[in-house]
Amino acid sequence: YGQYTKDFYETNFFFNNQHLLKEIEKTENIYSNTFISRPYIDRIDKSKSAHWFDKLKQIWKDKDILIVEGNFTRSGLGNDLFANTKSIKRIIAPSKNAYQKISEIERMIRENAEDRLILLMLGPTAKVIVDDLHDLKNQLIDLGHIDSEYEWFKMGATHKVKLKNKHTAEFNFDENIESVHDKTYENEIIGKIE
Repeated sequence: YGQYTKDFYETNFFFNNQHLLKEIEKTENIYSNTFISRPYIDRIDKSKSAHWFDKLKQIWKDKDILIVEGNFTRSGLGNDLFANTKSIKRIIAPSKNAYQKISEIERMIRENAEDRLILLMLGPTAKVIVDDLHDLKNQLIDLGHIDSEYEWFKMGATHKVKLKNKHTAEFNFDENIESVHDKTYENEIIGKIE
C-alpha cells in the first residue's frame, strides 16, 4: 500500500482502536479483508487489480442482487461492474446521515430481500445493517467504495480523481454532482428513503 494508507492504519486506526481489536480477536467470528472494496488506488503495484475485480465480479455473476446505496452512489452506472448479474434492484438511502433512517432502510431490505445477494454501499451504516440483518438467509456484503475504485481502475488513474456524476470515495461532500437520466438505472430503483 502507498504511504498515506500505511500511515492511516499504522499510526491512526490500529493505535486508536486497540481495545476494540483485542475484543474482536476473542470472538469466533470470521472477518474478511476490509480492502475487498479497495483493490486498486491505494496499491503501489496495481498489476493484480484486474484479476481482483474479475474475482469480485464472480460473487454476483448470474445472481439477482439488491444494491443498497446512498442517493449519489450510483454504483455500476456508466460502467460494467454489475453487467454480469441476472437482475438488479436498488434501494436508495440518504447520502448523508443514513444511520438516522436505519430502521426504514432495514425494513425495506427485509421486504425486498427475496433470494437476492445484498450489496451495501452506505458508509458506516452498512456495517451496522450487515450485523443487524444477520438473521436473513441472504448474503450481505459491505462493498463500500467499490464503484469509485472500479472507475479509477478503468481510467488508469494514479491518484483519486473526483467523478462528475456520482459520489466519489474521499470526495465526501457530494457537491456539483451532475444529474443522471438513465432509464435502466431508474427502473432498478424499487424504493427511496429520504
